[in-house]
Amino acid sequence: MGVQCGGSDAFSGVTANPAVGFASDLLVRAGATAKGLIFAATPASDFICGTLQLASGMTLQVFTTGRGTPYGLAAAPVIKMATRSNLAASWHDLIDLDAGRIATGEATVEEVGWELFRMILDVASGTKKPWSDRWGLYNAFALFNPAPVTRAFGPVRVPRRAGWRRESAGDWPAPSSLSLRDGRDRGPCR
Repeated sequence: MGVQCGGSDAFSGVTANPAVGFASDLLVRAGATAKGLIFAATPASDFICGTLQLASGMTLQVFTTGRGTPYGLAAAPVIKMATRSNLAASWHDLIDLDAGRIATGEATVEEVGWELFRMILDVASGTKKPWSDRWGLYNAFALFNPAPVTRAFGPVRVPRRAGWRRESAGDWPAPSSLSLRDGRDRGPCR
């Protein structure tokens, strides 16, 4: 099973991702094993990550999203989990599981984790199809990003401050003094 935190938002780390972790723990308790575990730290593009996870042997993917990325793989079923209930309601025919209920207090991490665990078993056994398979929504394979992977808000321009020496880079401070992240290491999540 592959897990992908794609199209993240502020709720990813408090709703969908913890529920995926709980479901993963349930799988291990039920007899799944980490033997042969492949950790794929792939580039921050949903489509590249899916392709590379398939290449590593993944046969089912859980894809969490805060933006509703239209995404599916022909070679493996993809269970899409929304981080927010309004996203799940807006994309009711593309989202398989609403983890936003954790944020609203309608469900706990454990309850949504159990729901995901049962859904994983149903999809893996062929008794249930995720929405992407029902609609035939599949993305093409992408081994690399044909364009630069950039932040959603574009390039960051740091204003010149008093006391900075002008160097060959003009108004730009040295790259080692810049942080384009918000201080948290989010790995492949954006």
